[in-house]
Amino acid sequence: SSAASDVYKRQVASDCRPRWRKSLDETGSYSFCKTTSGLNLMHTDTLIVGGGLAGLSLADKLHTSDQDFLLAEARDRLGGRIETAVVDGAKFDLGPAWFWDGQPRMSALVKRFELTAFEQFYQGDLSFEDERGVVQRGKGFSSMQGSYRLQGGLTSLADSLADSLPVDRVQL
Repeated sequence: SSAASDVYKRQVASDCRPRWRKSLDETGSYSFCKTTSGLNLMHTDTLIVGGGLAGLSLADKLHTSDQDFLLAEARDRLGGRIETAVVDGAKFDLGPAWFWDGQPRMSALVKRFELTAFEQFYQGDLSFEDERGVVQRGKGFSSMQGSYRLQGGLTSLADSLADSLPVDRVQL
């Protein structure tokens, strides 16, 4: 390695904190480190910040195009706002849950990963718990007619995308 590269690596190492730091190196690639589990220096052509659906989709597109990337996620899991809770074997979406026919990229991903979509139930009374914890029934209306959900929750899509990526290209 060159003397300039060694100086650069020492400078990056001295600038690291227990969070991500990134900067462009002399080759035009992103470099960054994370010191919470020791120093890691990485180089990549494309740095994707955030492992939500958009970040995962971009990483998948770059991976299938044989382009260099690194996806960095601050949380200890991927999916961003997409999260599915499991309670007594039942799955409940805590974030985004629906998609529509007018979203062809979503439909293509569902088909590609052979996920099961079903139409959102929309008839009957709307029930919800308000900010005081009081269950409200029959107030308002359900506006999700024509939307779809995924069996197992939308997490199944985020997990499928994550599973398609090389593990060394994803940093939590």
